[in-house]
Amino acid sequence: MTDKILIIDDEPDILESLEVMLEKQGYEVSTALSGFEGLEIAKEGSPDLILLDVMMPEMDGFETCKKLRAGFRTKAIPVLLLTALHDADSKVKGLDAGADDFITKPFNDAELKARVRAFVRTKRMRDELEENYMKLKELEQMRDLLTHTMVHDLKTPLTSIKGTISVLMDQLESKGPLGPEHIKLLRTAQHSSDKILSLIQDILDVSRMEEKKLPVQKKSISISQVAQECLDTIMPLALQNGFTIHNAVPSSFPHIITDEEIFRRV
Repeated sequence: MTDKILIIDDEPDILESLEVMLEKQGYEVSTALSGFEGLEIAKEGSPDLILLDVMMPEMDGFETCKKLRAGFRTKAIPVLLLTALHDADSKVKGLDAGADDFITKPFNDAELKARVRAFVRTKRMRDELEENYMKLKELEQMRDLLTHTMVHDLKTPLTSIKGTISVLMDQLESKGPLGPEHIKLLRTAQHSSDKILSLIQDILDVSRMEEKKLPVQKKSISISQVAQECLDTIMPLALQNGFTIHNAVPSSFPHIITDEEIFRRV
């Protein structure tokens, strides 16, 4: 794709010479004889670089640059000021107006070509970064959608397994022929199902928290009881690795009002 350059200068001779020189370099060049005309072309054409003369009647380059920076469609376009002013104050004023750099008239053709190449290359790289960022956002949205779909697809069979185990346990505990060891295995399976469902709920809650839609279910809970239940869950792993864990929360500790599941997760 051909890079586009807009030249804004009220001197036709300079405008023409720059246009010829840059077209020979392979750029698509647009021209404007005033800041007002240049603003309109910039809004419609979205150039990759603007060469902007400072000393122009009606609206000078400083004011034109400020308006470019204030426009939604033009605020990110690089601006290279062309100025006959050599004092530091004028250069500072140009940078404060939003210009990216400046080159002093009469300019050297080789220097101008090099500056243009550098600015256009930087603009192209920034455009590629923005495009990649948007693609990444789309991929993130697809990932979130896939995660939601997978989670909901997993919840259905797991809920069924959990319900089946509960029914079997009720049956076996009342009149089933199986012994205590079988009941223990079923309870372990039930606990594992509860754990998997809890993990899946955690995944859903992350998305809800990001969307600020996580509901909080507050009630009175015993900190000592919740702490002990959490310790019971990790105790096999602790024993396997040679750790001893003690619950130092006294049973007399006052109850608190909070969301039990979120508190248990913490």
